[in-house]
Amino acid sequence: PWPRAGEVLLRVRAFGACGQDVQQRRSRYVAPSTASDILGLEVAGEVVAMAPDVTKWQEGDYLCCFLSGGGYAEFCTTPATQCWPLPKGLGWVMGAALPVAVCASWNCLFELGQLTCGQTVLIHGAAGGVGHMMIQIA
Repeated sequence: PWPRAGEVLLRVRAFGACGQDVQQRRSRYVAPSTASDILGLEVAGEVVAMAPDVTKWQEGDYLCCFLSGGGYAEFCTTPATQCWPLPKGLGWVMGAALPVAVCASWNCLFELGQLTCGQTVLIHGAAGGVGHMMIQIA
């Protein structure tokens, strides 16, 4: 693949296997029509190229990214806005496990749930990635 406007091209170093990947493999989740046929919604990797309009990242940056698909490949593209720096001290595998859990947790707690400082939240079923992450960031 080659990055389109607003995208980065990553050399995938590790990918996460999340519930949507499993459901898509079982034909129970329909990916967006613009998504790759290749599974994989979360990766950690190194930027190898970017569209000319991308200024936040540069070649050689280590990132964690949330994709619409294609993460189970050697290289993938994703919007630059769906990436953040690989946290210091985390390896590729740990970094690849973050995007879906962090994005889903943040969205549920703060965007949909409108949780604010000083409030209390009850989190049921925190044995999975999203629930576990909710406990960490709530």
